Amino acid sequence: MVSDGQASIDALRAALRLHDYLPAKLRLGEALLASGDSEGARAVYRGLDHPAALFGYGRATNDPVYYEKALAQFPSYGAAMFALAQLYQRSGRIDKSLILQQSALQNTEVGLSR
Repeated sequence: MVSDGQASIDALRAALRLHDYLPAKLRLGEALLASGDSEGARAVYRGLDHPAALFGYGRATNDPVYYEKALAQFPSYGAAMFALAQLYQRSGRIDKSLILQQSALQNTEVGLSR
């Protein structure tokens, strides 16, 4: 029996064989990460120049450089801010972590007030 996650991965791969479609690639990378296949996710995200792909590659590699690249393209990317803040906190860079957390909260509040 195929799990729901694996069925989604298989369906996305089949769709991508028919048409190269960025949203499907991003969903495939997310599904692979959720299934624990970081190597597969890296292969999907590698070479894609899109904030969500850079963020996904950062998640797959645990490399803060990719969160920073995602933020350079999309400065109000809350998930990238939060992930980078967590990495900074774990590495003892509390000052940078707090700045990013405050920025992420301000962006969320702005988004909610619109």
